[in-house]
Amino acid sequence: MALRVLSWNIWDGGRADLPLIVEQVAAVAPDVFCSIETYGAAETILHGLPGYTGTRITARDRDNLWIFSRLPVTHVFPPSFDDFRFGGIRVALPGLSGGVEVNVFITWLNFSEPWLGDVIASGASPEAIRQAEQVQLSELSRIAGEELPRLLDGDPSPVVLAGDLNVLPAADWPHLRTTQILVDAGYTDTFRAVSQDPGHTWSTQPDRAHVRIPERIDYIFAKGLKVADSRIITERLPHHPPGPFYSDHAALVTDFHP
Repeated sequence: MALRVLSWNIWDGGRADLPLIVEQVAAVAPDVFCSIETYGAAETILHGLPGYTGTRITARDRDNLWIFSRLPVTHVFPPSFDDFRFGGIRVALPGLSGGVEVNVFITWLNFSEPWLGDVIASGASPEAIRQAEQVQLSELSRIAGEELPRLLDGDPSPVVLAGDLNVLPAADWPHLRTTQILVDAGYTDTFRAVSQDPGHTWSTQPDRAHVRIPERIDYIFAKGLKVADSRIITERLPHHPPGPFYSDHAALVTDFHP
């Protein structure tokens, strides 16, 4: 069976566009939807996605991270170092012999001040660029080096790590290091696996139209799965009224081969 994963920061609970966002998710029809900045939108999302279940990852404070799935959820990983930023579930892929399961993790890394993309666009020195990603570098180092190995505990099942990393890809910006941590750990940047386009997921809004560099900060990484396709969605559905995209982040979809 193939697997489709959607990762999307829906922007402060979907704001006024939440019903349209749910329609967009339904049109994509993911098997698993990793939702960032969910913030009270889960009930509306589940109402608009019949057949899905929702797992709240962020148990405390505002409910930032949720994972919605139309596949059976066989395990919910216990809270990690910071459930506002990281957590996951295990899902079963029906129709495959041997009961294949996939571990799906979602993350949101803190953003840095000043914003990393602006630092790069300003022509800053390599050292200034490296300094500007220290927050993300530290958090992802812990997730990849400590949390994932501890939670997986030797489980050889495939792994998906999706979310808003608030950092540009090291593959495209040689002074950056954060996403290289996952590559070095054996994960594939699924969008880069099918496209050499730098990609642009933030921001989709007119107030960032002046940005001079492509800022791809949303990702789906995978280990143990074959990537069939990956695409970035920045356009509203044709039947929706005109306007800016629903969120300040583009949606990212990856399809995996069976």
